[in-house]
Amino acid sequence: MNDILKQIIELKTDEQIEYFIINKTFLLELSSEEKTVGQNYTDSFRDYISKKIHFKPSPDFEEGKCPDLIYDDLEPYFNLIKLIKQNNCHDITHLLLLINITIYEYFNPNSIKSKKDLIIARYTTYLSNKDKSLSIKIIKKNGIAVCSEISGLAHNMFKFLGIDSEFVCGSLNDEYHAYNFIYPNGYDSEPTILIDSTNFFDYTLEKNEYEQFISGKPLTINSKNNLTYIFGLKNVNTYLESKGITK
Repeated sequence: MNDILKQIIELKTDEQIEYFIINKTFLLELSSEEKTVGQNYTDSFRDYISKKIHFKPSPDFEEGKCPDLIYDDLEPYFNLIKLIKQNNCHDITHLLLLINITIYEYFNPNSIKSKKDLIIARYTTYLSNKDKSLSIKIIKKNGIAVCSEISGLAHNMFKFLGIDSEFVCGSLNDEYHAYNFIYPNGYDSEPTILIDSTNFFDYTLEKNEYEQFISGKPLTINSKNNLTYIFGLKNVNTYLESKGITK
């Protein structure tokens, strides 16, 4: 991470920034392998979401497969690099804030005010592209990004910056939710930070919290809203059933 941040700070022109982004994303694409991940497919995954990855941000529709979401827009990376340079960012805490700001400004997640309208717009967009692929640019244009699309972009940004990241399909407060773990010192090394870019939130897990969390026990974070996270879809289903909630 530090080496990449140093390289970013030294970039001088927009052309240099664009070349840097293209080169980094090309190398990430080159090293990826084809697989299917996402809602109802995996509890979590650590792969860069390349064009080879069949990333499913929602469960399948009755009428067909959920389309693969493709992160094919360089704009958020360009905007993030600009913020990093402007703020002379060198530490993880500052970087997390800049990533959350970049994602929020890119997706403008509150552009559709009504939850019902958002659900309809998402369903219509994904259904009209069933059994196909769908560009993240369409998600942005239609203003329908929620946790899966947001956490997917955060995940790719972490990987782009050389930070080990994990995308998690879990739950938050009894509702399906996607979020991230990051491992600043390498996968499975302390500390582990839970990142919820949808809610502009991050929390550093103690070792015992992390071990209990990935075993399936709820993690309640004492905040103004007392957020309760669950790790993994299998554990989510069990937990929701114990609450008498069916999905």
